Amino acid sequence: MDENSMNSGAITVAWHTHPAELPAAAWELPGAHAACLSLPLLAALQDGALDFVQSCHYATAHAADAEEQDTGSSVVGLLVAFLLEATDEQVLGREPLRIFVLSDAMGMCRPPLITAGRCAAARERITLALIESAIARARGEHAEGVHVYWIGEGATELRALLERRGFLSMPEDLCAHVPLLAGELGTYPAALRGNYRSVIKRKRHQLTKLGLTLGSPAARPEPATLDLLYQKVAARKEEERWEIVESRFSRRFFERVSAHPAFRLITCVRPDGELFGYLLGMQSGDTFVSLAVGLDYERLVATGETGLAAAIFQVLHAETLARAQAEGARWAVLGISALAGKARVGALCERNFGLGLGLTERAWGVLRRAQEYRVAGDVLPACRPYAEEALGPISAESARRGIHLAETLEESAT
Repeated sequence: MDENSMNSGAITVAWHTHPAELPAAAWELPGAHAACLSLPLLAALQDGALDFVQSCHYATAHAADAEEQDTGSSVVGLLVAFLLEATDEQVLGREPLRIFVLSDAMGMCRPPLITAGRCAAARERITLALIESAIARARGEHAEGVHVYWIGEGATELRALLERRGFLSMPEDLCAHVPLLAGELGTYPAALRGNYRSVIKRKRHQLTKLGLTLGSPAARPEPATLDLLYQKVAARKEEERWEIVESRFSRRFFERVSAHPAFRLITCVRPDGELFGYLLGMQSGDTFVSLAVGLDYERLVATGETGLAAAIFQVLHAETLARAQAEGARWAVLGISALAGKARVGALCERNFGLGLGLTERAWGVLRRAQEYRVAGDVLPACRPYAEEALGPISAESARRGIHLAETLEESAT
C-alpha cells in the first residue's frame, strides 16, 4: 500500500455483521495475529455469544484511492465491536444501558483495532476514520455510549488518540503475558529461575503420584463437560471481581471450538479417562492465547490431596506453554485472573485501561462513577520469575509487540 495515499486520500469504512464476511486481507494486517484477530475465534465468540450481546459488528477501513499492491487489497484497518445491553439496577437504575463496545464480547482481541499505516500520521487517519464510523454506528444502534476495553498500557498511541477525542480513561485488570523466546531464552521453562522450575517439577510429581497425566486427547471431552468444568472456575473468579455483565463463554462456544483444529486442548486425566481439569487455548501466528480453564473441584477434593487444584492449574499452564513454544509461539497471553499462579509459571503483567465516551448524560454519569472504582485485580504478584540476564530479550520483544510490562515486585517473605 502506498503510504502517501493513506496520508492524503480518503479512508472509507465498510461494516459487516459476521467475521466470515470480512475480506481475507483483513486477517493478514500487521499485528492481526498477535492481537488474536482471527476468523475461527471471532466466529466462535459470535456464534456462541451470551444474551447480553445484542449484536456483533466488524469494520474494515479502506484506502479508497490507493493503488492495489501485491496483496490485491485496499484494506488498511480492522475493528471488532458488539452492542451490549447491561442491566444493574443498583449501578444503572431501572432502565438497561446500551453500550457500543469496541472489543469482542470476552475481551480476547487485544487491541480490538489495528491499522496498516507505517507512520503515526497514517495510523491516526485510519484509526480516526474507524472510531468516527463506530460512533456513528453506535448512534444508529441507539447506544448511550461507546466503550473500548482491554487497551494495554503499551498502546500509548491508541490511548492518546482516544483521550484527545474525548474518551475518559479508567483502569482495568492486569493482563498476564509469558515470553516464549526459544532462540533467546531456550526451551521452556529453562529461562525461569531455578526455584520456579523446581516448583513446576514438584507439582508435576504430585500429579504423577496420583496417576494423573496431561496430554492432548484423541477424543475430546463432550462440550457439555468442558462447559461444566469451566463454569465452576468462572464462578469462583467472579467472586473476586465486579462486572456489570457476566462475561463467560457459553455452552454454544464450547460446541463450536471442541472439534476445530485452530483450538488446542490439554487435559488432566486418570488412566480410565476420569477428567480432573483442562486448558483450552488457541495459537494465532506466533502468539498463544489461553481461553478457558476447567477444574472439577469436587473430584479434586475427593482425592484428599492438599493443594491439588493449584498444582493442576500450574502444570496445565506449564505443559501448554511448552507445547505452544514447540509449535512456534514466541509469546503467550494468559488473561486477567489468577495472576499469582500464572506468575509462578513465568507470567509478567501489563496494566490495562478501558476508555469510554458518553453519548448521553446518563452514560457520562456511569463513566465518571466507573473512574472511581478500585480494580480488585490491579495488584502485581510478588514474584520475580526471571533472572536479570533474561530481562533484556524479554523487554525487546515486548517493546516490539507494543506491550509495556510492569516492573515485577520483590519476592514475598512467605
